[in-house]
Amino acid sequence: IPGGDSEAWSQAIEELNSWHWQKSFDPIKLLPVLDERARLLQKEFVKRLLAHRNPYTGLTYGEDPQVLYMEIVNESSLEYALICNNQFPAYFEEKLQAAWRNFAKEKGIVEPGNFREINNSDMVKLRSRFFLEYEKAYFADMKDFAVKLSPDIKITCSNLWRGEDALELNLEVGDVVEDHFYVHPLVVGETGAWPDVIAKTLVEGRPYFAGEFNFSENADIMREFAYARPMLMLAAAAYGSFHDIDGIAWYAYNHGDTKSGTGGVVTEERRVPALGDMATDGVAMDHMATCAAIFRNICVKPSVSPVIREIQIPVAAGGYHQLMNERNPLPQGAMAKRSYRKRLTRLEVKPVKIEPEAGDNSRLVSDTGEIIQDINRKQLSVVSARSEAFSGFLDENFPQHFSHLKCSDSHGFATVIAVAADDMSLDKSERILVSRTWMDEAGTDIKGLDVSFGKLKSEKNGEWKMRVIRPKTAAEVLVDLVGSDAVPVESKNGIVKLPPGTWTQIELIYMARQAGQ
Repeated sequence: IPGGDSEAWSQAIEELNSWHWQKSFDPIKLLPVLDERARLLQKEFVKRLLAHRNPYTGLTYGEDPQVLYMEIVNESSLEYALICNNQFPAYFEEKLQAAWRNFAKEKGIVEPGNFREINNSDMVKLRSRFFLEYEKAYFADMKDFAVKLSPDIKITCSNLWRGEDALELNLEVGDVVEDHFYVHPLVVGETGAWPDVIAKTLVEGRPYFAGEFNFSENADIMREFAYARPMLMLAAAAYGSFHDIDGIAWYAYNHGDTKSGTGGVVTEERRVPALGDMATDGVAMDHMATCAAIFRNICVKPSVSPVIREIQIPVAAGGYHQLMNERNPLPQGAMAKRSYRKRLTRLEVKPVKIEPEAGDNSRLVSDTGEIIQDINRKQLSVVSARSEAFSGFLDENFPQHFSHLKCSDSHGFATVIAVAADDMSLDKSERILVSRTWMDEAGTDIKGLDVSFGKLKSEKNGEWKMRVIRPKTAAEVLVDLVGSDAVPVESKNGIVKLPPGTWTQIELIYMARQAGQ
């Protein structure tokens, strides 16, 4: 690097590394924005990353179609970090201040001063423009570098809500939008539906990914509401489809390889929440396949009456709240009824306040009629042609809006998910995947939930059988006892009554009746 200041640079890096991680976390991520050496190091990392060859596929990450996109930096924004008063060692601070002075002088400001001390409204707007243009140049440079190495690679600049202007910056340079969510698991609680949160970054015309998604990082909340985590999984699948989200990454399914055994099977599985190693949470794994099937097979229809919201930019925030508060926010529960996407515009638009829809807001029904939240009873239902699901507290009156699913129990927190595995409607399907859990409010399993299905396929020469998938020990015992992994279940005239037992995931299979039966 020209300039002969390598010693000063090294000392600044040493100083930064000596800080507590909470102080240095954001400044370290921002170094490539303002420092040439740091950017060269990041480019070297990108070069190695895209050239890494997967030994299983034989493809590099740069050519593998399974790589959806690459993020340039995780959860970072220059404007956000500096409004939050993050500091740099003097060496890097002077680089940033010098860039600001040059930018301001090009705009006709003779003495712009220290950008951290600005309080004049016109200068605040200029400072905001500097932050965004300075960071935009960095993102564009990194994208150009990556695309030259891998022409088909897609980019997201960063992620996480950092205001309307940061969102627009990503839209100008990036190809996809990503956000991260750690939310209350009781989706139908007083906190409202988690889809309300995605309204901040859900924009028209761009692929959208929940790049990190899971329950709240608040340990007290998860201890108190551990029983509700299956509801969050169902809500992710259902509302993910409803809002036409392109992908959801449960974070962290596994954090490194400390819990992974041979063949990807975890070394230990428990019945407790595991935010860092979700694969070890048996309750989550009970419902992973059924929820994935709902989402991947689009068993829940997208919103039939989506609305585009025009949001005027720039915001040019002068403080934290102005930066982080969404412009023209939606009323609570709005995203449970229909899908709203943003259109950011630099044209002057009159804010249109969206009022809560008329009607009973203790019962939130999607505009497709397929997703129903009963806030008072704390129940979430999915009713579609290819899937029916219930998650919530049981009472004396199981919901009557299901065509097939029935349950006679009346206490505890139950989750039952049924999805056709052959792309047919449930009444015509010959393969139905079912998952089931039942817990008390302490998060302890209750055994033997009564579940049945009506109006399923029924012919004279056919019968329903079941394969136990989870727990695996039960499946193995079944094979040992009867010599088959598919055994008949009680069924008559299209009504299939499932055995109580200890199963948590099964596959129902409609088969030709064997001769002599």
